[in-house]
Amino acid sequence: MPLAHFPAIDFKLANDISRLYGSEEPHRPMMNSWDVRMDRDTALEYAARLVSELKARKLIADSPELEGWAGHLREISPGASTDYVVGAKTVEQLTNEELMYFAVVTAARERYATYLVEQLSADSALSFSEWSLTLSGE
Repeated sequence: MPLAHFPAIDFKLANDISRLYGSEEPHRPMMNSWDVRMDRDTALEYAARLVSELKARKLIADSPELEGWAGHLREISPGASTDYVVGAKTVEQLTNEELMYFAVVTAARERYATYLVEQLSADSALSFSEWSLTLSGE
């Protein structure tokens, strides 16, 4: 589901995966990394906008990495015609609770899409947990 539709966490997706691997049906062809890149890039754009809003509302700590771009992104985004859509609202219209929830969903989407892009273009696959360790330098 696109991020603009304000997706909820749906644990039944795990059942769909186990059913797919446990079935006698032929498996669909694997996607290419390019098929996932657009979703990853959209998640990155949403994440940047959400961080700028979280910073403006002082819901996250200020840091030198956020200086300049976060404030500028928020300045150019307000209004229904220019802000990112989240369900029936824009990022600016979300409550603090909705904003925090959506930031978590978006961060998870971006991280997993990045993982998929890398795995689909790699010669050998890593589990998500192994891949996550490579990000932290362990």
